[in-house]
Amino acid sequence: MNSRMTEQKIILVKRKTRLEELIVRYNTVQQARFFMERLGADFSDYVLEDENYRRAVATATSELSALGRVQIVEREHVPNFIFGEQDTVVVLGQDGLVANTLKYLTEQPLIGVNPDPLRWDGVLLPFTVSDLRWVVPDVFVHRRPIKEVTLAKAQLNDGQSIYAVNDLFIGRKTHVSARYELRLEDQVEQQSSSGIIVSTGLGATGWLTSVLAGAAGIVGSATRHPVSLTPDHLMSDAAFSQEGTVEGMGHDHRATWSSPSLYFTVREPFPSRTTAAELVFGQVAVERPLRIASQMPENGVIFSDGVESDFLEFNAGIEATIGPAEKKRASGGVEVCTGRQWVIMSKVQPSDEIKKGGINMSDHTQDEAKIRNKKNEDGDSLMEKTKLDNGVDIEPEADEWIAKPSPVSYDDTKSSSQK
Repeated sequence: MNSRMTEQKIILVKRKTRLEELIVRYNTVQQARFFMERLGADFSDYVLEDENYRRAVATATSELSALGRVQIVEREHVPNFIFGEQDTVVVLGQDGLVANTLKYLTEQPLIGVNPDPLRWDGVLLPFTVSDLRWVVPDVFVHRRPIKEVTLAKAQLNDGQSIYAVNDLFIGRKTHVSARYELRLEDQVEQQSSSGIIVSTGLGATGWLTSVLAGAAGIVGSATRHPVSLTPDHLMSDAAFSQEGTVEGMGHDHRATWSSPSLYFTVREPFPSRTTAAELVFGQVAVERPLRIASQMPENGVIFSDGVESDFLEFNAGIEATIGPAEKKRASGGVEVCTGRQWVIMSKVQPSDEIKKGGINMSDHTQDEAKIRNKKNEDGDSLMEKTKLDNGVDIEPEADEWIAKPSPVSYDDTKSSSQK
């Protein structure tokens, strides 16, 4: 007998653990253990991480199978996987897996799940495996707040393109200096550097943070005046004209996930008779794209989100135009966004515009149990209404509205803090 709550398709994206990758390299666990322990490494941590992740995958599969049709996709198969328009995508972290999955989606919602909260911080992983039982049904009926993410796009003059959720890297495969012409509006420079990083609002807390921290550290040490540079200090063009670099940092131009702007930084530019180092940081927008013409005879590349194996060749004669990815419209007026993706992020506090079952969610506090149990004008709780909408029989005499038969194996009477 089919006990699934719905026939919705759920794509569960997972990755290989470090132990699994070691086994691929050394063939067996025993050989991997021997190699690691011979080098003095703690092999038990690899085993513990693997066990926790396998347990999370098994639990997530069980929970999701009670809610819909589940298909598991490995990380390496995501670039070639065809996602259905109505699919719900669940990614079993880390953050990098969320980013690398996002850029292959169109309008599908994505739920980031932290498989091991004690190990991973998970900026993009607001949920745990046990949260799936109540988050996914809400997503099915569009009752879960979403967060838009702006992507970056590099379009080459040979017709190829690549998208990025966090950042793009433009440079050489090796540590040899990259040579290119950089153009931003009427500013043009011949440059030699270690490459260019273009970050989205989402990626601003990643690679861009490292670059800013390094720049601040160098300036602070050289001038003996500590300087703080973080993504929160990113400024509009008007702020660049202010006198006094440090004072200008007071301008609050935050790079948010849905920001229509990107930021570029040039890594280690080298000034010489033929190269300059003035155009090294700036804002990129749709009407203000960054143009880069390669002058590298070989080994020039553009890759995104740290995946070096998935790259476009960027050798002499190729020009890249970089900016926020565009929005496209499919037939019938249905909007399909290649430039913005949707992430289910708000575990507790939805946006003011989102309403669940007629309840204005902006009135709620940071208590998911209250959100699920608060009743609407018809006297139905959110959990109850979700089950009713999905055809689950509800026993009206039950104090906590337990489904009969229960489509998932958990106790509804427990609060979210007990789960």
